[in-house]
Amino acid sequence: MRELTIKEILALDSGEVVPSITGKIAALYDWKSDEGEYGPYSVQSGMLTQDGQPPIRFSAWNFDNLKSLKGKQVTISANKSEKHGLTGLVAVDNEFRGKVTRELKITGSATIEETEWGDAPRETQNDVKETGTSPRLSNAATKSDPEDADNGIIEARRHLMQSANLYVLCTHAVDKVIMPELLNSLKTNEIFQAAVSTLYIEASRAGLVDKMPSVPVKAKSEQSKQTGELENDKPADDLLHEEEEREW
Repeated sequence: MRELTIKEILALDSGEVVPSITGKIAALYDWKSDEGEYGPYSVQSGMLTQDGQPPIRFSAWNFDNLKSLKGKQVTISANKSEKHGLTGLVAVDNEFRGKVTRELKITGSATIEETEWGDAPRETQNDVKETGTSPRLSNAATKSDPEDADNGIIEARRHLMQSANLYVLCTHAVDKVIMPELLNSLKTNEIFQAAVSTLYIEASRAGLVDKMPSVPVKAKSEQSKQTGELENDKPADDLLHEEEEREW
């Protein structure tokens, strides 16, 4: 799978999938968890660096604490499937206090693989020599309790929240763009629902569900509502930025 440099990621459009990137986790901030409208979630951010490249912030959603990887070189890879293509690793623009920064959002089926052992136990290194593999961290494989039967429920809630956010965007698009242009005789609930379903199916096929936030989106102020804009409700992400301003 093609690996990108940080400079190449900075040149992507916001929302584009990143196939893979290798770098050093130079900084790692506190692992945070909370209970949202659709169940529990967790997020942890950090800084990824490459030689001769500017650092880039990342946020890992619904992973266990990555503290064992701080200072280590890792490869972060998107998942590839015939149905959805590449998913789980996306370049996004995050606005905080009027400043927009490019970041990496790691979700879903993406994996984080350690590629430099450093101070890893000798037993682990021997295992790698024998098997030719190194440990991979993924949304499904990094839960603190491997016997926790709720892991699948948490992942399902996250996916449903992303799907719901996409559906909300579709309903706003139909309400603001399509319905005002129709003849009065066509402005019915049936037409509205059919238009929303058509947009949602098209957006889902384009792989946009995985690019949605896993926390609820909400309407902006009254002025923003008049333009049909939406914003993401990201209290956890704002807290991460505030912490990083103190530490980075």
